[in-house]
Amino acid sequence: MTELRAERGDRGVVTVESTGIEIRIVLTGEIDMNAEPELDVAIGQVLSEPLAPIVVDVTDLRFLASCGVEFIARLYNAVHPVGHTVTVLNPTGPVLRILQIVGFGDRISIVTDRG
Repeated sequence: MTELRAERGDRGVVTVESTGIEIRIVLTGEIDMNAEPELDVAIGQVLSEPLAPIVVDVTDLRFLASCGVEFIARLYNAVHPVGHTVTVLNPTGPVLRILQIVGFGDRISIVTDRG
């Protein structure tokens, strides 16, 4: 398993883990334009791994700006052509609403089971 943890202060944290079966990306805090460099690093990390289904865990994400939406779209565009999926796990109300507004529900799985 490889792990990348990129963070900027207390704002947003991006963590990437690859198990060989899936790539899990955990977004926490607030993902806004200040997190763009970390999102770019995470995309590089994902693309350096063998492509696999991607799970984006947003359980502890409080805010998702347009750069975060673009990040999820870039993940989808990277793995969908080779038959893999992107699943967004446990979005809060505001994050879920953003994903619905941009129409991601038609392309990615959004799982809201907080168990």
